[in-house]
Amino acid sequence: FFAIHALMRDTFAGMGGTVESGELIIREKSAGRALSTSLFSRWVA
Repeated sequence: FFAIHALMRDTFAGMGGTVESGELIIREKSAGRALSTSLFSRWVA
């Protein structure tokens, strides 16, 4: 998700605010593995 974070940061540079990015996951109960479901990035003014 770093690429989308960097793109948002560069796009909104100089406009104030911050960029928040992350990944939503589902954790398996038995094996404990993290299964990625989506990525997000938002600009907060």
